[in-house]
Amino acid sequence: MALNVEEFLKTRLPMNTVQGANSQNASAIAGNQREINLRGLGANQTLILVDGRRMPSISTLSTFSQPDLNGLPRSAIERIEVLPATASGIYGGGATGGVINIITRKDYAGAELGVTFGNTFDTDASNRRFDASAGFSLEGGRTNVMIAASHSESSPFLTADRDFVARARALQMKNNPDAFLGTTVPNGSTPNIRSQDGQPLVLDIGTALNSNHTSVPVGYTGTADGGVALLANDGTYNLELPDTVAGARRNLLSDPILTSATANIRREFGSRVEAYLDLSWMQNRLPIDSFVLGPFDTVLQDTTVRLSGPVFDLPGGKATLSAFVQRRTESAESSFLEMFDGFFGAPSFTYTPKRTQRVDSFYLEARLPMIPASGPRLLRNLELQASVRNDDYRTRQSNPGSIPELPEREVPPGPVDYLTNETSAARYTLGFSVYPLPGLMLRTSIGTGFLPPTISQITPLAPFSFSPGYVDPKRDFTA
Repeated sequence: MALNVEEFLKTRLPMNTVQGANSQNASAIAGNQREINLRGLGANQTLILVDGRRMPSISTLSTFSQPDLNGLPRSAIERIEVLPATASGIYGGGATGGVINIITRKDYAGAELGVTFGNTFDTDASNRRFDASAGFSLEGGRTNVMIAASHSESSPFLTADRDFVARARALQMKNNPDAFLGTTVPNGSTPNIRSQDGQPLVLDIGTALNSNHTSVPVGYTGTADGGVALLANDGTYNLELPDTVAGARRNLLSDPILTSATANIRREFGSRVEAYLDLSWMQNRLPIDSFVLGPFDTVLQDTTVRLSGPVFDLPGGKATLSAFVQRRTESAESSFLEMFDGFFGAPSFTYTPKRTQRVDSFYLEARLPMIPASGPRLLRNLELQASVRNDDYRTRQSNPGSIPELPEREVPPGPVDYLTNETSAARYTLGFSVYPLPGLMLRTSIGTGFLPPTISQITPLAPFSFSPGYVDPKRDFTA
């Protein structure tokens, strides 16, 4: 059973070219945020929808990324629709690779509780997930309410839990010792020492070694022993992994904690009018000490006025026209990234100011049934489709030269100057469908796509990093 939407689509969707999930990437600082890449054009060219509407993007430092579906409760999903074709003429920018549409459950009455557990045989690297959902109807079915929640977490799977690195180092030392005896000094559980010029080491007390490298033994107290301990390790490196987040305590997989909740309320006011309210909250947190990332708050405001209906008769039925105007504003609040070095523990700070993107859209679609089911066999139910869409983008982001120095995470920066970038695109889709045989539909289409520029492409110097440097307490020297 797939643990999340990303894993399900990775194994069941052939046109999804993602080979590895972020949950398999220990360096993924954004947890196991999902990635879906239709037709190999890039995740930023695959549009993600829920019930036909865009989700808030994930704000990762300086840009907006594909919305995260891994936090969506599985119990809230009814089905997944996939359009593996360019659809910018219908859905707007970012749909060049295709569209994934998650349809949630609506007319549902009852309650469900699901528990999923998985583990390895050799160590505790378990996965635990809890899903709950409940739905009910009011006013004779005119009002439907659906509530769902999910929580998942994993135990850390550390490098020390497997002997991959130890066996690889031993094999490399046996077959290619020059890999360790060159200018690069390998990390070990204790410090390894090598002379800069490749000549035999000479200790400060005058003791000469027979090699240009040695290692510090466990419990070493200094050269009071006349260098005996260092001389005993002369010509050897300590190849055991250090007990740090860069060594034995480094994760082989990411172990995020995901918590999410959704609520869907729908109210029918007649056969043609329906009001809905969708609420969702998701948290994707990576419990490690090397990063303090975010929080990243993204807000999506979407206002749409839509008209649709039959307008005149054609031989195959009524022609249908659909049109809408839309304003979509997405903003990411100011955010911080604090990183700690795995060896020295010195922090560095990255600050990303608030950025906003507004999209004004106009869309018009016509569906024209030209030939009825009683027409010629090869042209039965022939229907033509044509759509055109125009999007005007307005992006507001910080001016790189106006970012003040950031001494620490808790101190907010001063005023920031902002730059505005505007662009627009008009795209179309043309196609037709026909049913030459019962149960067989043939469909073809041609369309144009548009990939709007990201904030990081508009302002390539963002984000901005400030590091206090490393301090050597023995020599009172700051790097």
